[in-house]
Amino acid sequence: MTENIPLPFSLSGKNPAGSIMKPNVLHVFKETYTLPEYLYLGATKDIRGRTEYFQARGIDFKELLAYKDRYYEAISSLSRETLQQYSAVIFEATFSPSAIQLVKTISPATTVIVRSHNAELLHRWDYVRSQGLSLSAFKSLRQLFKNAACDYLSGKHADFISSISRWENDHYWSRAVNNSKLKHVPFFLPESYSAMMPKSDQKRLQCVNFTSASPNPLIADATRNFINAVKNLKGQCSDWTFYITGDETKYGINTPDEIKWLGFLKDPYQILAESRAMALLSDYGYGFKTKILEAIVAKAYILLTKGLYQRMPDEVRPYCIPIDIHSPDSFKNALEQSAKPYPDGDPNAEFRRQAFAVLDEMLLIKKLKE
Repeated sequence: MTENIPLPFSLSGKNPAGSIMKPNVLHVFKETYTLPEYLYLGATKDIRGRTEYFQARGIDFKELLAYKDRYYEAISSLSRETLQQYSAVIFEATFSPSAIQLVKTISPATTVIVRSHNAELLHRWDYVRSQGLSLSAFKSLRQLFKNAACDYLSGKHADFISSISRWENDHYWSRAVNNSKLKHVPFFLPESYSAMMPKSDQKRLQCVNFTSASPNPLIADATRNFINAVKNLKGQCSDWTFYITGDETKYGINTPDEIKWLGFLKDPYQILAESRAMALLSDYGYGFKTKILEAIVAKAYILLTKGLYQRMPDEVRPYCIPIDIHSPDSFKNALEQSAKPYPDGDPNAEFRRQAFAVLDEMLLIKKLKE
């Protein structure tokens, strides 16, 4: 059970600075994140972190679903009076700056917070690089320009950009928006998910590579690298078992007999809880890989590329083992390291505390003066 974070201020009442208004939040996100098949998608887990925050703080909130990514239509469906009753609107995407601008036009006093799940320019460039010379790469390049423009315009119109990654704040967002708008709200695994994680005292010598219900070229790259790493063992680590979750037909990759495809699992946490290690073997992609905190909650080591390791926050590095995917011995050595006792600590609780504190700040909840 996640330890509750004490409320360091009052949500109502008066103090020398005047009365403190209780926030009333409109939470806007894509309707697909409510579908059962996307329950374990990274964005869905991140969104439900905000839900947990609202409930823990006793904040009134309403969810507004954007169908087919039509955020502007979702906002324009509300009356002026309805929109003006909200003290804050949180958009779970940077993809509709026009919707953000509409809120600020109709209700200038409303605080608009935009969640950045990825540094889109960098993220989409990795799509292009991973697809080589192909029609798909050309389409990704067009998406890059569109999404990068949305990032810039969202930062221009919003009151705050809520970035998921401290690294992206320093190397991407700080070049696009005023630092006063830039906030780092780390991902934490909500209690609604961590409570589902089985407790397993008997870890097996097995390593799992997770794909996704929403395949993309970055996941395909990680899966290819995992398969090649297992192939390069050439019979070593024969006491280990290797798994890949998801639909094998979506990737078109020849898989050796040492690896078992599991298909889509109704409960992926069971295989994670009993595994010594989870593999994330691609330098491509930005944001924060939510599987990393799931692995830590499950007490599984994370085997990841050196490039990805360098972008990891300090809090999770003790649980990560960087790998040189071009070195056959590197993967073997990482497997041997992951058989060691698991480090102490609870970065998920620390990220939750940090996220709550920054959300408090953005929603203008004032601390009572002593």
